[in-house]
Amino acid sequence: MSPSAPRREGEGGFTLLEVMIALAIMAGVVVTLLSSLNFHLDVASSRAGVCLAAIIGRAAVEEAAVTGASLAGEGDFGRAFEGYTWKGTAEKTELKGLVRRSFSVRKDGVEEVRFLFYTFEDAR
Repeated sequence: MSPSAPRREGEGGFTLLEVMIALAIMAGVVVTLLSSLNFHLDVASSRAGVCLAAIIGRAAVEEAAVTGASLAGEGDFGRAFEGYTWKGTAEKTELKGLVRRSFSVRKDGVEEVRFLFYTFEDAR
């Protein structure tokens, strides 16, 4: 069919311009979807690190409560959780025997998770 020939009925198709516009729209949608997916994967990865920090911090606090170990100082969790570090403090309060304890877990690139709780010490 020559460019100047009229279309006959039943002979359909898209012009090159229509195809190019459709491809441009599809490319825009694909780029938007991929950037959104990348953003949400990054958020999920970050939240996984915070969740793990909360779990191992909670386990350390519970273990210290059972064993009576002090959480004051700094340290890491060894090879089991490489890169995760902890820091604990203990401060006496105005009330006799009441101690304010703070325990935090962090990893580089991950938000710090903090625990704050109070304990009673035997004031004999």
